[in-house]
Amino acid sequence: MLGNWDYLVIALYLLFTMSIGMVCRKVAKNSSDFFRGGGNMLWWMTGMSGLASGLSAWTFTAAATRVYDMGFFMIVLYWLWVPAYLIIFFFLANRYRQMRIITVADGIKRRYGRFTEQFWIWVQIPANMMIGAMWLMTVSIFMSAAVGVPLNLCILILGIVVTCVSLGAGAWSVIASDFVQMTIIIVGATTVLIRSITLPSVGGVDGFMEQIPEGFTNFSSVESPSIWIAFLLLSMVMRIMQASDLSQEGAKFLSVKDGREARKSAAMLTCGYFLVPIIAFVPVMVCSFVYPDLSELFPKMENPTEGAYMAIAAHVLPRGMVGLIVCAMFAASISSMDTALNRNAGFCVKNFYKEFIRPDADEKEQLLMGRVFTVILAVVLITLATTLANNRTIGLFEFSNLVFSLVIPPMVVPAVFGFVYKKTPVWTGWSTVIVGFAAAFLTKTYVSTDAAGKYVFGFGDRPMNSLESGDVTFMVITAVTLVCSISWFFFTSLFYKRVTPEHKESIEALFSDMRTPIDHVAEHSENSDATQYHIVGSLNLILGSLLMCGFLIPNSFSERMVFIYCGGAVAGVGGILLSIYRKKIKAES
Repeated sequence: MLGNWDYLVIALYLLFTMSIGMVCRKVAKNSSDFFRGGGNMLWWMTGMSGLASGLSAWTFTAAATRVYDMGFFMIVLYWLWVPAYLIIFFFLANRYRQMRIITVADGIKRRYGRFTEQFWIWVQIPANMMIGAMWLMTVSIFMSAAVGVPLNLCILILGIVVTCVSLGAGAWSVIASDFVQMTIIIVGATTVLIRSITLPSVGGVDGFMEQIPEGFTNFSSVESPSIWIAFLLLSMVMRIMQASDLSQEGAKFLSVKDGREARKSAAMLTCGYFLVPIIAFVPVMVCSFVYPDLSELFPKMENPTEGAYMAIAAHVLPRGMVGLIVCAMFAASISSMDTALNRNAGFCVKNFYKEFIRPDADEKEQLLMGRVFTVILAVVLITLATTLANNRTIGLFEFSNLVFSLVIPPMVVPAVFGFVYKKTPVWTGWSTVIVGFAAAFLTKTYVSTDAAGKYVFGFGDRPMNSLESGDVTFMVITAVTLVCSISWFFFTSLFYKRVTPEHKESIEALFSDMRTPIDHVAEHSENSDATQYHIVGSLNLILGSLLMCGFLIPNSFSERMVFIYCGGAVAGVGGILLSIYRKKIKAES
């Protein structure tokens, strides 16, 4: 499936990605720069970074299995995520930035107190590492099958690349890398979409719509309507919670320049989640026409449909370009992994090392320790991903749903409701997390999936298929955990009268900050706009130029032109950013 030219493209791309950290290294002058990009990032930087965090190799592998079987189901699912970002746009984006905090744990401390802050970071770090390891495992399983590298070696190599990005300038290099990676994903995926939909065997949009099987639009022919409807609705609720969660996607808004830029970033996410599923999933549907049996292409994969996107990309793209798509899938996962490393390093330095070990640590020492903890956490991430990959017994889609249902709901409730509702005592945060984890564990251990299907979803004595069983497991754990966590959170408000005056003042001060716009002059904010345009524009221009060199790879003329189109698009973005940079420098001089 891959040729020597593809391997060369992959190698060069990985080296380029590793270099991003070094290019941005001098930008990180203090801990704020390293852990939140200095709180001066522009909307288009954080918007693309947020979009990259929401995507991953999961989109092109695990989600592709559902697309291969149920077609438009996953597109509908992604579109149901759009309301989450509308809520962020109208109500939360500016409020999160205006907290004026460096790490998420700083916000938890202001809302719930120091004990909850420490409890939070030592629960959040393992949770983040588990999710980051899952992304690393997902992309490594795919790349191992596509490239032919042993799985454990693939995990090690990709883990080192992610570490290099995070080591450079921390959050600054992570966000800059996310923008570049997302540009590649959009350009590469759009190319696959156009070339797959225009295949002679497909016949354009009209031919595509004529060939789609019944299960692609009539989901009830594949899965019971009581299950797929409930799955979509619960997924929408969970996305609203997760996108609003300050400790998950909401953390991106801590890096934005101000509340106005934060809202622009949220608007970009709203548009992105409407367009991205079309670009990513339509080629997988085409693959089901071209390759009705993927086991012939991927005989060594436990679930061959996880390679559907790769199969159609290899079918429609010229030599060398397939390697770029492999890189795009890796790029889609980088954001989640390096964000997990950087965020956890921030907890370790700002909320543990600085508070308990070295209270007098200066900014230089905190920067050094940030990099030390990044390396330590990277070793843990690689080890955990290797362990998960070698002990996985279910498909990636089911596995990722299981991890999310166990890890996310217990943490998300206090991190969302705590910043929109004041009247709960100091112990609400940690106690809600404990109640949530207990509910998730007990549900997973003692609630029978078959019983839930029989009595809740109306299956009676009819057995569920593997798809239905996996969805029911996810829904039961998630729903029970959410209900228990939310109920407990608001139950604790009965004890609000016992809250000390000092804690009430702390909460009022936090909510007052959230309502107060950023004043760059009064708060002595550093203007790094020109730096962002310069560095990211240069990276895009260099990468685009390298892509255009693919014209030299021996292909037909039309196939050579694909490299010119793709490289030109990436370089064009870089050129626009550099043009804005020059105008800003001229205006400032």
